[in-house]
Amino acid sequence: MKLKDKIIAYLRLCRLQATGLIATLSVIGAAVAGQKNPFLLGVVFTIGVFYHVFLYVLNDYIDLEVDKKSKDLQRKPLV
Repeated sequence: MKLKDKIIAYLRLCRLQATGLIATLSVIGAAVAGQKNPFLLGVVFTIGVFYHVFLYVLNDYIDLEVDKKSKDLQRKPLV
């Protein structure tokens, strides 16, 4: 497998298309709670990105056996 294909597979596994939304919701929550420091809001955004990636990868890993049985999910990176 080429390096480009591996990178694309990892990006598909992480589902980066929705990462900004989840991380932004974390920042909005911190801002509503009264946090105004831009550095700390950036840290919250970064944590939100890692949280999003971790949960989606964990979900794919746990559901691997179920996903293998479904014809609709054959294009998922781990399957």
